[in-house]
Amino acid sequence: MRDFHGVYVPVPTPFRGDEVAVERLKSNLAKWNGTPLSGYVVLGSTGEFPMLSESERDAVLVAARVAIPRDKAFIAGTGTDSALHTIRQTKRAESAGSRLGTPDGDGIEDIKESLASAGLL
Repeated sequence: MRDFHGVYVPVPTPFRGDEVAVERLKSNLAKWNGTPLSGYVVLGSTGEFPMLSESERDAVLVAARVAIPRDKAFIAGTGTDSALHTIRQTKRAESAGSRLGTPDGDGIEDIKESLASAGLL
């Protein structure tokens, strides 16, 4: 299991007009990779998670996995208002290479139980 010590930064999702700017995301991560950060939190509350479509979230996850070196932690926000959607988003984040989904918000205990039942916690 990864040692979660050090500094982890929330990653804002960049846009160009109305579109997610995945190349800008990769560029930002490349710059930050030159620092002693321990890892990144992608699609958290500063990553506009609730405002993105599933396909936009997936594009962010894929771009982040490409840009984040394996020696730095890649944590993805996956919490939604629905246990089913949280489970689905956590599975997508896991398949994209995120080490840990981070459900958050109201009803967190119910969602954690559902995630545990699905073998994700």
